[in-house]
Amino acid sequence: MDMKLSGFEKNVAACAFAEAGDFKTAKEMLVAGAKKEGVARRADAVKAGLWGLASACLLAIVFVNEDLVTDLYTRGKWFAALPIASVFIFTFVHGSFANYFLSTLGLKPKGKK
Repeated sequence: MDMKLSGFEKNVAACAFAEAGDFKTAKEMLVAGAKKEGVARRADAVKAGLWGLASACLLAIVFVNEDLVTDLYTRGKWFAALPIASVFIFTFVHGSFANYFLSTLGLKPKGKK
């Protein structure tokens, strides 16, 4: 069966096959969707772990070198751009972590209609 169905439509079709007595087809429809979802969640979990580790490393670098960071960030002139650049970097890394973490939990943005 190579029809393009949404998750809800697959569940309804599997129920219809099961009610008609075709349990093999119903099981295949449900298992195929679960396998694909499981692989995607595992990949998202690995990515979430890597981005989380990157986020933790960035925070550790800042806290271990707090004297240097304070000195550089308070010099003025062009050094005033460093805190802004740091915020962009931290936001990107932490946002990537949050995205993959929420995908691992099964929370995804609603698709466009």
